[in-house]
Amino acid sequence: MRVPGLYAGESLYASHNNYIVASPVVVSPGQLGVVGKSCSQPKLRTCIDGADIQYNGCYQERGRECGSNWQIAAATEVRCAIWLGRNVNCEYVRDQAVSDCRRRHGCDGGLLCQPDAQTKGADLWRDGLCCLPGQTPCGGLCRPSCPPPKGMAPDCSCRCLSGPFRCRWPKIQDPDTCQCVCPDPCTGGKLQDPDRCDCYCPSGFTDCGGTCRLLSSDRFNCGSCGTECLPDQHCCSGECVFFNRDPNCGGCGIVCASNSRACCALPGAAKSGKCRNLTTDPNNCGGCRIACREGQVCQAGRCVCPQGECAGVCVDLRTDRNNCGTCGNHCSNDRVCVSGRCMCRTGLTDCSGVCVDLQTDRGHCGSCARTCAPGETCCSGNCTNTQADVNHCGGCGQRCAPGVPCVNGMCGCPPGHRLCSGRCIDVRSDPNNCGACGVSCPSPKACVNGTCVCPAGTTECNGACVNTGTNIDNCGGCNRKCGPTSWCEGANCVPTQVSCVNGTCRCPSGWTKCSDTSCCPPHLPVCGGFTNTTPWGARYTCCEAGTVGAIGHYTGAWKCCPIRDAVQFTDHIRCY
Repeated sequence: MRVPGLYAGESLYASHNNYIVASPVVVSPGQLGVVGKSCSQPKLRTCIDGADIQYNGCYQERGRECGSNWQIAAATEVRCAIWLGRNVNCEYVRDQAVSDCRRRHGCDGGLLCQPDAQTKGADLWRDGLCCLPGQTPCGGLCRPSCPPPKGMAPDCSCRCLSGPFRCRWPKIQDPDTCQCVCPDPCTGGKLQDPDRCDCYCPSGFTDCGGTCRLLSSDRFNCGSCGTECLPDQHCCSGECVFFNRDPNCGGCGIVCASNSRACCALPGAAKSGKCRNLTTDPNNCGGCRIACREGQVCQAGRCVCPQGECAGVCVDLRTDRNNCGTCGNHCSNDRVCVSGRCMCRTGLTDCSGVCVDLQTDRGHCGSCARTCAPGETCCSGNCTNTQADVNHCGGCGQRCAPGVPCVNGMCGCPPGHRLCSGRCIDVRSDPNNCGACGVSCPSPKACVNGTCVCPAGTTECNGACVNTGTNIDNCGGCNRKCGPTSWCEGANCVPTQVSCVNGTCRCPSGWTKCSDTSCCPPHLPVCGGFTNTTPWGARYTCCEAGTVGAIGHYTGAWKCCPIRDAVQFTDHIRCY
């Protein structure tokens, strides 16, 4: 039985035939003391409403005033409980207790002075301990505090301290949450009354064997519990029906009936239907299951061919190649039917009634009647020689690599030729690329079979091609020199036949005077030479027309040099 005046969480203990209120005390961090230290409390006296109150018991002495030796406390500092008119027992509340505990005994370092949960009694501080925040004294030890809403029980376990008497029947206390809950959950789709814990079905549902059922649509409980529909039936408004007719065509409450609509059974499912438009549906044209032929459409409930009909078959006279414009008008393979006319296919052009490809047709290359010459091919609308065109080598679109020529329809140089500076060169005879690219033959040498050789009638002497029959430095052979007054003729050194007339040297008729002591014959009319001012001294020679006497730049030999290779210096001529 609950004692009037007790608060939630308080317990009632009997002592000396009186009732003592024992309330858990929660204190703030103190500044003195040690963990686990006992918080003993001296006896205090307090005077309230003229009553002499001692810690060990309250003695009623009405009308007596408190003397100077009594400690006066506010009414909120002491809480008393009176039971059946017996003596009053008192307990210090938390504010007074904390003050005394800190002032007289101390719990330092942030420790809290708390009563022991196992030995709660009339003398609250006799069993108290100094513990860390988050700890609770129990059995003389500081233990981890219980997570709310649970508290420390006398056996030092965490449990709901309020006790099951807090819950009103039929609810019970949840041992995990300490909340009052219904003992059993509802099943079968039922809802639960939060106060009475009764289970009931939602509005519109009926309890069928412990499960809530919607009798208006449940095919196993249609209209009433246990009424099951046939396999092809459905439950609509509490009745078992087929979905193949109004007012349940394909679903409950679907009505099709109108001037143009009807409920038609689905293919392969006679007991199921769907609303169809009999004026436009090609599979239900004019009536259910009346299908139009391939190509036909349903117009106003009749199957018709939309673009025309030939021999009972629907055709499109605008695009049908076999019936282009009219039935039986056939387009040739190179033509298509466009808007009822046979037209050349895309990419072809009509040239005098013939469809041709202007990009490749030799008789209509680029335009109608433009004909390519014999040996030419029409590539991209242009006539070209595929035997030599690097962009169309051997065929249209076959492009040679940059710098590679097209020869006889193949990319590359013909036999005996090499690609030199982007051109095919015959290295067997080219004097500037003799035997290999960049190998030049010095004049007057010629390139023969890839080798630089002297021309016919000449002999190579000291790197120069000379006529040993007339060369004074190589007369009759290399390095056979004629004297200063001799000339080489017929491979032999002969006098120059210079005569002195009246103190002057004269040459024979038809000869050319070369110096005071030499003459040049008619076949070597050019006189070239040096004076004594050159490093080589005085030197004269007779050369062929188109040449000049010079020093070889590379050999240093005296030679007749083609004028194109000769360079005039201040005192001599060099041959390069």
